Amino acid sequence: MCAYVLALLFPLGVSAQSLLTGTPIGSPSVDYDTGLPSTTVNGPANAFDNNSSTCYASYERSYTWVGLDLGKKHVISKIFYRPCQGQGDRLELGVFEGANLPDFSDAIPLYTIPEPVPDNRLSYCSVKCSRGFRYVRYVGPNDKRCKIAIIKFYGTPSEGDDSQLYVPGSLPVVTIHTENAVEINNSNKTVNQKGIMSLIWNDGKSIYTDSLQIRGRGNGSWTFPQKPYKMKLNHKYRMLGFPAKAKDWTLINTYRDKSLMRNLVAFEGSRLLQMPYTPASTLVDVYYNGEYKGIYQLTDQVEVHKNRVEVEELTPEDKTQPTISGGYMIEVDSYAPQERSMFYSSRFKTPITVKYPNERKITTVQKQALVNYYNMMETRTFFANYTDPVLGYESVIDVNTYLRRFIAMELAANTDSYHSVHMYKKRNDLHFYVGPVWDCDLAFDNDTRAYPTNSSSDFVVFNSRCSNVPGMKETLRRILAVTGDKMSAYWSEARNRRDLTPEHFDRYIDSIALACDASQKLHYTRWKTLDKVIVLTPAARGSYQAEVDFLKQYVRARIAWMDRKIGLIPDGVAEPSLRSIGTIDGRGTTIEVDGFEQGSDIRIFQLDGTLVERRAASGLTNDFRLQPGFYIVKVIEPSGNAVQKKLLLQ
Repeated sequence: MCAYVLALLFPLGVSAQSLLTGTPIGSPSVDYDTGLPSTTVNGPANAFDNNSSTCYASYERSYTWVGLDLGKKHVISKIFYRPCQGQGDRLELGVFEGANLPDFSDAIPLYTIPEPVPDNRLSYCSVKCSRGFRYVRYVGPNDKRCKIAIIKFYGTPSEGDDSQLYVPGSLPVVTIHTENAVEINNSNKTVNQKGIMSLIWNDGKSIYTDSLQIRGRGNGSWTFPQKPYKMKLNHKYRMLGFPAKAKDWTLINTYRDKSLMRNLVAFEGSRLLQMPYTPASTLVDVYYNGEYKGIYQLTDQVEVHKNRVEVEELTPEDKTQPTISGGYMIEVDSYAPQERSMFYSSRFKTPITVKYPNERKITTVQKQALVNYYNMMETRTFFANYTDPVLGYESVIDVNTYLRRFIAMELAANTDSYHSVHMYKKRNDLHFYVGPVWDCDLAFDNDTRAYPTNSSSDFVVFNSRCSNVPGMKETLRRILAVTGDKMSAYWSEARNRRDLTPEHFDRYIDSIALACDASQKLHYTRWKTLDKVIVLTPAARGSYQAEVDFLKQYVRARIAWMDRKIGLIPDGVAEPSLRSIGTIDGRGTTIEVDGFEQGSDIRIFQLDGTLVERRAASGLTNDFRLQPGFYIVKVIEPSGNAVQKKLLLQ
């Protein structure tokens, strides 16, 4: 905890620690008279002269710092600091770091100043970090110029250990330092920058450090002030115990999602719907070259890899059948024309990025084989007899993953669900598998183009204002027209037996909100968006709790909407084991029950299990006129034969 003290008073216990001295170091300072860099005025020594009338002030406005070379390692116990007169707000989100390399490339945070501080006295913080450091520094907050009057480091000479490191809240911390403190911006987004990454978790009791290469990622998300990144570690590592041991990881920004968790909630829906692969992800605090960057989602890179997208590995030697048949991974993507390895489909001119093998490894023969397989999928899906199980869509599309992803994206009401679609193809298998769920920051009623989604009678994907890649909507309509029963079965299984319930999501959302409570305050100090309507978002609710409450209420309402739209089969309405010769059909608003034995028990249920009609069959034909909606009809003949069918009256 940080406390404020008078300049001449010290808290109990400080006298037992030594005031540390060393060589002042820092970024070039500024000469305010000339507006130019200086080596003679406002320099690093001013921060350590214990004089509140002198200040260190950097020339650059961001990624600038001032500190000490202590000569040998010390464990830091307390830090005192005072802003320049009248400029206490300039220290808000300032970060203290410790390092053992002179360029601070191995630095980890010691403390983050959470709010403006008084400018007429010293403030102090106790440091919760047991590692010893030779170099210590203060990094000024973004775009405020590192400017400070007094810094005092207290501690003891020691190598220290890693038994306790600093985290600002309950979230893990990812801290990254690039060589020469290079910032990734629009001019070098796709250029890999070398650096060092440290991951700190377990309430500061665990740390992993590795060298890495880092670059920008994303398309629309890259346009926001909080930038997303792709990290490539030097060694394969299982981040936070995630399933994949891998080098490639992503840091997804949360700028447009003020709940900070829409992707995580969508991924939870995917998991409950038993998608073969749901990306592993969690919220983390990110520091980049000493600056606090806010809360990100540390997430799997969607790639061909064990415990990610698992398909067979292709080599350049795979030129003929059967090896050339797989594996492949593609992304149907509006941004595909910007990629190095892509193609357009024959029927719809759908733009498709080839993700695996990548542009450096895929051969011309392999790419043409992939193009042919995709075009075959389009062709068979649009046959006149496309429902033929041998020659139709089921021979080239894995309906299980196709429908489960569709349900997961509609549960999230993701307006971008068919703007980008990942698919993969296995060896000796004509089917294209669909997934994973991805890119859901506009989901859960966070997109003004479709808001409010629960007031619509149709699925979000069919909203004309939402993003769709050519061919996706046409294919989806064709498949949904003949798979209603399967979709209802997948949804009902998750609802009845996989805990896809409002109560589960309430608990899940609350657990994330609790974990990031302390960090979200820092995040919204760094990114002041709670009162802003960001691009495409429909509302700014003013507080983090209001955003969390909205998300919970929306998910609850969306589940009910999906129950009605897809058709929830109550768990208590069991499938009969015997078949009957009779028929059950729906025509308009009438259910016709024909051909069953006299006295057969006819029961009609609503989808929530409510019995709406029960009658003994009085003849071969029995009609029931009902309101439009989904119904489950169950008939048991006196002989024991039974049949059940779900119908939609409209």
